[in-house]
Amino acid sequence: MILTGLPNRVTIQNRVSRVVILEPPHPGPYNEGVLTSRYKRLSDWLYFFGVTPALALLPRKLGYGLMRRQGRHVCRVNRVHREETNRNVSFVLDDEQWSALAKTRAAYKTFEVMVAEDLETFYYPFWNENNISKYYTFEGLEQIDRARRLRRGALLFTGHFGSVCSALVAMSLRGYTLNHLSRDSTEAGFHPAFRAYARLKLAWMRRKTGRDMLFINADQGAYTQVSSASAIMEAYRLLSQNEIVSMAIDVPPQMVKSTVRVEFLGRECLFRTGVINLAHQSKAPVIPFFVLRDENEMWRQKIIVQEPVQMSGNVQLDLQRCVDRLGNMIREHPEQWYAWDSLSHFWDASALSKSAA
Repeated sequence: MILTGLPNRVTIQNRVSRVVILEPPHPGPYNEGVLTSRYKRLSDWLYFFGVTPALALLPRKLGYGLMRRQGRHVCRVNRVHREETNRNVSFVLDDEQWSALAKTRAAYKTFEVMVAEDLETFYYPFWNENNISKYYTFEGLEQIDRARRLRRGALLFTGHFGSVCSALVAMSLRGYTLNHLSRDSTEAGFHPAFRAYARLKLAWMRRKTGRDMLFINADQGAYTQVSSASAIMEAYRLLSQNEIVSMAIDVPPQMVKSTVRVEFLGRECLFRTGVINLAHQSKAPVIPFFVLRDENEMWRQKIIVQEPVQMSGNVQLDLQRCVDRLGNMIREHPEQWYAWDSLSHFWDASALSKSAA
């Protein structure tokens, strides 16, 4: 079987020269909580409060090695999530640089990256300023220092890339406390075991960082207007006090009110404008940061803080520049982005209709 990738489709040709065209899937109903449930046949309570904390008690190399196997198991039992991830990775990655096998491996490794952060939660109580260097290295922190000398704060953005929560703890222990905007992961829409785990995780994060997350509540899969406005106002206040605010920009457009069309991973997509609106209002420098996990020694990660994005004052152009930073990192390290299954929900429906016509 031969796989050849085209911009918006994959052609599969077998030995009898039969050709099948696989069009990109159209997005179905959005369900952000599709993988807050890890197991299928066994209880998620066992996963979050039995298996995972037990592995955290083992030597790091053994514990992370066994957790990698957990990731493979989660990949196997969550068929819909696995197939959607694999399909989208295959559509996006360049065939000249990535073989079909390499694409599949990258797709499956996203599950290993995801469960590694689950394991890391149970390391939080033991992390401190003296031992965080065993787990994290830092690159580009001078970008934050330079930005804060302007006395307008620093507005950092990332994606669902690597282990964001553990990076927030690591940054705080390194002396850079981030005030992070996020959806409340303890809401009723998530799996009960995941919500209990999230409460424990947030409590340990609060002890290490001294800060609460800036939560935006969601109702039926969409951010509520009052909660969103309140969180943005608090973020603006923090920036005015020269503090650091961070957020993920790859929030599916179904969850937000204000979006614009940009190019992302080869297709026209809709992205929320929140980070750009906040940047234009506060005049704070906009700085990308990403977390890369070592594929071999999975307990080791690197936080990369990039140069600020040049702002033009145009919302669409500035958002495109931010999205390009994320897209470049995803193409270079596809196994680190654990939102592949949601990619189709970013696609602009009107653009899809025109391409289909």
